[in-house]
Amino acid sequence: LYDLGSTHGTFLNKEKLKHKHYTRVRVGHQIKFGSSTRTYILLGPDYDCEGESELTVTEIKRRAEQMKIERDRMIQEAKEQRERERLEEEKRKEEQGIDWGMGEDADEASDLADNPYAVTTNEELYLDDPKKTLRGYFEREGHELNYDCEERGVGQFIC
Repeated sequence: LYDLGSTHGTFLNKEKLKHKHYTRVRVGHQIKFGSSTRTYILLGPDYDCEGESELTVTEIKRRAEQMKIERDRMIQEAKEQRERERLEEEKRKEEQGIDWGMGEDADEASDLADNPYAVTTNEELYLDDPKKTLRGYFEREGHELNYDCEERGVGQFIC
């Protein structure tokens, strides 16, 4: 059965068909066109009939109700599981301690790996006053410092 997109639709077993969509019709099915009051029942050979259920109507309704209850139970269990996972995640974050608004810093070594000419923060200190830096190093190490250093301009030294 194929509905060409009629205004009032075509019904198969009291359910509206999708427009421009093929639907299989079997022997014993009811067909209704538009808002007509006439209902057509398709007759044909027994081998083309839809299989009949061995269950009674009340058994089918009971089974559908049980399936609905089971589906609702599974949905509720999934919600509870998501809630448990969320609470565990919050607890795990809480157990990590307080970071006072300062999360873990990004790895700054990767910047140097990308750019080998990048200046480290320590190098900036060395360039400001190399004499003081050398003096401090030799004093920490317990060595005597002998050097000859001339300043050639602002920030330019020859040692």
